[in-house]
Amino acid sequence: MSYIGTKPVDFNDVTEAQTFGVTGDLTVDTSTLKVDSANNRVGVGTTSPETPVEIRTTNKLGGTFTGTVDGEGLRVTQTDYTSGNFVSLLEAPFDDSQTAPNVRIGAMFDGSGANLAFGTSNSYGSGITSEAMRIDPSGNIGIGTTPASGVRLDMRSDATANIADFRNANSAGFGLYVAAGSGSSYYAFRAADKDNAALFTVDSDGNVLTGKTSTSVSVNGALVNGNGQYFSTTAGANTYHYYDSSNSRYNFYVLGNGGIANYSTNNVALSDQTEKKNIVTAASAWDDVKAFSLKEFHYNFEDDADPKRLGVIAQDIQVNHPSLVTSFKIDDETTKLGLAEQQLTWMAIKALQEAMAKIETLETKVVSLETQNADFETRLAALEAG
Repeated sequence: MSYIGTKPVDFNDVTEAQTFGVTGDLTVDTSTLKVDSANNRVGVGTTSPETPVEIRTTNKLGGTFTGTVDGEGLRVTQTDYTSGNFVSLLEAPFDDSQTAPNVRIGAMFDGSGANLAFGTSNSYGSGITSEAMRIDPSGNIGIGTTPASGVRLDMRSDATANIADFRNANSAGFGLYVAAGSGSSYYAFRAADKDNAALFTVDSDGNVLTGKTSTSVSVNGALVNGNGQYFSTTAGANTYHYYDSSNSRYNFYVLGNGGIANYSTNNVALSDQTEKKNIVTAASAWDDVKAFSLKEFHYNFEDDADPKRLGVIAQDIQVNHPSLVTSFKIDDETTKLGLAEQQLTWMAIKALQEAMAKIETLETKVVSLETQNADFETRLAALEAG
């Protein structure tokens, strides 16, 4: 015999068509089930539930989370398993007036194992509108997508536009993998500061930008474009610095005007004999150097009142010595010519050596003539004295 309140009830006499109500608390076998009517709480395994529903039980899993041991919490089972079907474990609407759920945690069982799915809604009246995240049987997580095989964390803005993923050791190239979607508005990767200002960006064309978001070379910051070309722009006098921490000093600068500065011109060109082949004595550079057309000029960025510079024009050198001229792109539209000036220096030294040899020959001849002249003057003096 069971009691509701103080009245005995024989549940064997209750038919399926009958209903009954309970006023006040309901207790089943002391702590098996407790309905706290004063606080609208239900306790399983406790007579004093602290939340609307509380289950209190001894620990069953111990230190092992996996395996076949039954746990302590709620359990939802389906009576007719079909591969690929979802089972709702927990769901809620935004308000008690809403019948359709707006968030849901569910399970999906298929031939690969058990998946855990998380659903969200961007339209309350439409119920669950998105499977926002899924954890697959291997523990891989997909956000906005079902995780790809071998990808620990797969994040996408849609089914094809990959945002980022972390690959596990069973996938080629494991680690952080970032890929852009289609369209110019996508970034493969971007890091920003607390004010959302971009610090580091890899765009969908493979350009790497630091301190800037524009690929224009006129905007301050550094750019490595998809072709591997490097650009650095600054409004200050010095663009790059090399700092020697052991001596606490800056040893090398690339200046904003295109020059370089270091201590005592400490430039070293690799010149070891073991690095060279087909070595022969250089041919005469006399005529070549003699033909160089030295010019005075201003660079375009200089004022007309500035002192003029002395040098050569690449196009002039290119006529007779194209191997000394190099063309290079400074941006996608502009190509400029440059000179291997060190080679010009060596040609000038070769010509100087030739000039020195000629001078030395002339000096020898002058000495000989001076000796002959002295001898002649001695003989002449002797004749005049006789």
